[in-house]
Amino acid sequence: MSILHSYRGATVVLPTLHSKGVLAEQAFREHLDMHVQELAIDTDQFGTFSGDIERKLSPKETAIAKAKLGLSLSGHSYALASEGTIGADPTVPFINSDIEYVVFVDSVNDVIISHTYRSFEISACTHEYKDGDDLETFLIKADFPHHQLIVKSLDFGVVALAKGISNKSDLMNILREAKENGATKVVIESDLRAHASPSRAANIKKAFDELAMRIKSLCPQCESPGWGITSSVRGLPCTDCGEESDATRAYVYGCISCTFTAEGDPIATSIDPSRCSWCNP
Repeated sequence: MSILHSYRGATVVLPTLHSKGVLAEQAFREHLDMHVQELAIDTDQFGTFSGDIERKLSPKETAIAKAKLGLSLSGHSYALASEGTIGADPTVPFINSDIEYVVFVDSVNDVIISHTYRSFEISACTHEYKDGDDLETFLIKADFPHHQLIVKSLDFGVVALAKGISNKSDLMNILREAKENGATKVVIESDLRAHASPSRAANIKKAFDELAMRIKSLCPQCESPGWGITSSVRGLPCTDCGEESDATRAYVYGCISCTFTAEGDPIATSIDPSRCSWCNP
């Protein structure tokens, strides 16, 4: 029996307090015939978006640690987890991006399949609050209350004063209490937990969709699950000057269980002069 066949009808646990199970359920049911079961585990121990608990591991390592904790506490054989990093995009200046790392851990076959999804569709706003500030412009930009907010103090390290704020009267009361308690460095920011941020939830769902499809994809050589993109081949000539750019020419696909790789079909054969660093330095 193939590894993929053993997943049919099985339960895969997802440790979370942030309603991520519903974001993975449909894809894992449709593509793999697996049932996603949420585990009520406080994964904030691995780090928080508010910064009051520092993340010690990389995003991918954090997701794997969450999944393995779910396995150890549940007794199940399969687990999912996700971890995101949101902020200034590493390659596109002046734009925020959401990079989601999702993992599937198979303890029976000692397999870990991971996937990364990057999106610019994310509501992530921050405001350094001063007493008396008019917050209307910020609240509109932050898509409040559709997206919830966090208030934190930076007076003595990072202290989250309130999370999951979803109405303005609560927000103003929390800001007033912060002032009365002597807080002088107060920040209001988007609550980026999955259940509080619809734009991030949509990205996590897409990441789990793509992970399920990757698990379903079998290696052409050994038929193990998890065949997918591992790297890229760069180098495309400009249609005007002919100089080669660093643009991606094709993706390289690889297997997580054996060393087999294959270059995919070309994405393009050349680039427009507007994207050429020689024509547009």
